[in-house]
Amino acid sequence: MQIRDAEKLLKQIQSKYNANPEGNWRILMGRDSSGRPTQLIGSSRKSWQIKGEMIKPNKFAGVGLELEGLTGDDLLGFDNPYYGLRPLDMKAIKSILRGGAEKGLEELIRMPPAPLEAALSAEALIEGPIMHSRSPITSLSRKQEELEKSLDRSLEKMIRKRYPETRYAYS
Repeated sequence: MQIRDAEKLLKQIQSKYNANPEGNWRILMGRDSSGRPTQLIGSSRKSWQIKGEMIKPNKFAGVGLELEGLTGDDLLGFDNPYYGLRPLDMKAIKSILRGGAEKGLEELIRMPPAPLEAALSAEALIEGPIMHSRSPITSLSRKQEELEKSLDRSLEKMIRKRYPETRYAYS
């Protein structure tokens, strides 16, 4: 278990996604029992957890780690649709707009996900699905509870070091 800076970990995950966008990706976002933003990201081979805080209106600071022995399918209990960036051309955009929401969603789900660069070079793109949990994301096991506590401690330590103004008045 190696806790890392969330920004660096997200770059590593993005690289893995770009290498295999059809790798059964899942994203679950929510909050932990303390109200901190938490993300679970998984592929057909690995999964990660990222936890953080909004430091400023446009600044997120966080930590994360690989969840050993878990895949994206372990995070959510159903198959398709899997997460992905899907590039759209004008024909697809017009078809979706003409076909209504139900038909449009079915077409989008069937589209294969693409690497980030390919999706960004299209006329438009869609991203998702990203699942959002309204209730707190709870630990999957006793080991997960220990990981949660380690993430909390590491996050608090990082924020006190990098952003002391958020923890101490007049620092």
